[in-house]
Amino acid sequence: MDEPRLFIVATQYAVPEYHLRIPGGGFPGFLHPSGIRVQIGRTPNGSPTCMAESDQDDARALELLGRHAKNAANDDELDELRRFSSDIRARHRLAATEVVGAVRWLTRRDAAGAAVRDLTRASWSEDGSAWQPLPLGDPPLADTGWGPFDIDDDTHTYFAQTIQERVGEPLAHEMLQEARGQLEINPRSCLVIAVAALEVGVKQHVTRMGGTYGERATVQRLLNRVVPALRSDRWRRIAPWLNVRLQAGVTARNRLVHQGAAPPNREELRLLLRGIRDVLYLLDWQYGYEWALTFVSFLQGDLDLVGPEPEFRIVLPPG
Repeated sequence: MDEPRLFIVATQYAVPEYHLRIPGGGFPGFLHPSGIRVQIGRTPNGSPTCMAESDQDDARALELLGRHAKNAANDDELDELRRFSSDIRARHRLAATEVVGAVRWLTRRDAAGAAVRDLTRASWSEDGSAWQPLPLGDPPLADTGWGPFDIDDDTHTYFAQTIQERVGEPLAHEMLQEARGQLEINPRSCLVIAVAALEVGVKQHVTRMGGTYGERATVQRLLNRVVPALRSDRWRRIAPWLNVRLQAGVTARNRLVHQGAAPPNREELRLLLRGIRDVLYLLDWQYGYEWALTFVSFLQGDLDLVGPEPEFRIVLPPG
């Protein structure tokens, strides 16, 4: 029989609205591989948020938290509590970031920057109902009215399994989000990071599919010759205009890096970001993620740069 938990620690974070713009609802809890439970929901005013929660069996920490709640902890004990609190917060933030990042990837949410934002509260409880602030100075969780969303059981199960199998967004998708965050403030960085995301995504995909490539292999050669041969039954020919756009992006990056040339204008960069996103999801589909194919714009006739995103759909694997 498992040892009973002594107390629970919960931390709550703000989440950018565009990360969770899902028609019809949001997501209940997911178990991070570290054992931390992460829920995604909304605050009473409708702002998206996520909660990370874990059971603790540290009797010493519980004793010190009790003393802190009674304003009886001395300076050494407060220092010990600060170290405990910092460690918990770091682990919770990592779990929350990786789970929200995975959901962002699974639902094709274009979002610049970090998956979660500032810590809004951190608390502890012995029974899960009466909460005390975790040192130092955070407001308690009680009476927030926070609650998770609902999604259907099959989709939640699939998301949970995917998060267990691979935590967080694939590196290339994460890099592309970083590039998007630079679009308005630093177009040069946007271009360099975006093309690097394409290169990382394609080369890592070839490797995970068991393929090989030479040191001088270009992205164009990999996408048009090597990748289709990895699994020809799970590939869709990249539209010629998209090939031109990708090659233009690579060329513009090379000229910027080696010659100091100016980057393309912001509208061209937006189109490049969208094209790279298409390629990354197409690679995900070839790897085995059935749902990813519905997120490839050029296959859906979704060429409008500023039009609404397609309705969220996920195609669950058979069985």
